[in-house]
Amino acid sequence: MSSTSFDNTKNFMSEEALAGHDKLEDPLKNNENCLTEKEKNEIWINAGFEMIATFFFILLIYLCQKDISKFIFGMWIILVFFGKFSGAHLNPAITLGFYVHHGNYRKNFFKFVMYLLAQFTGCVLGVLCSNFLMRQVIYIEIPTEKNIFQIIFSELFFTGSFFFIILFCCEVTAPSKKSYINCIFIVSWFYVIVNAGAYISGAAFNPAVLSTMNLFAVLYNIDSAQTNLFKLLMMILGQIVGVVMFALIYKHLFFKYYFFIKKIQDEKKKIKESRV
Repeated sequence: MSSTSFDNTKNFMSEEALAGHDKLEDPLKNNENCLTEKEKNEIWINAGFEMIATFFFILLIYLCQKDISKFIFGMWIILVFFGKFSGAHLNPAITLGFYVHHGNYRKNFFKFVMYLLAQFTGCVLGVLCSNFLMRQVIYIEIPTEKNIFQIIFSELFFTGSFFFIILFCCEVTAPSKKSYINCIFIVSWFYVIVNAGAYISGAAFNPAVLSTMNLFAVLYNIDSAQTNLFKLLMMILGQIVGVVMFALIYKHLFFKYYFFIKKIQDEKKKIKESRV
């Protein structure tokens, strides 16, 4: 899982930029809001990997029969393997979160849309393949005894906190320089929130997986899936609000606080070393 899947442009205050500040160039050539042909081609390739990763993600859900203890290791493998290619978002909500977090919305919009298309396509292909091979319909069961506010809060908080952990493990705040170790933190939190949220909202946390699997269940005339369409829409709303909210919390609160504390710790360390 990589946060660099959006906006790899250089800092406009980098040494390279400052060194050439006096050069007069056509402003259209260096328009940071425009994608080059090379960047567009890379996005097509990355979106292809994202579709394949999401396809395997769906297959994994079916093969593990929604058993999170079996599923979690397979998810870790998908993140580690596909993370280097597409970032392995596997989830439109996560893609939206990165889109909000990195900004530069005009330039990143094409990649945002391509990733969404790739994820929904991967989900549809995965569900079709799984239903054909296993002759079994699996969908997210939304608890009927929970009210709509409990369901929305569950999806909002758990999806948002999941994205927060992803940001923490993919940005400069990452606990390790090894991506496979950081992915362990990500899947560990996912294991926690699935177990915690399953009894409240069904623990979907993914608009593509939730909508695709449940709409296919509706097509197969499964009653419980048909009666929960309104709750399904509210769950997706909660997921979207959750990732946007936690993306802003990380960017404008946690990130600044983290480096403020880190600066204090570094200064204390220097003082301690100078006394030795």
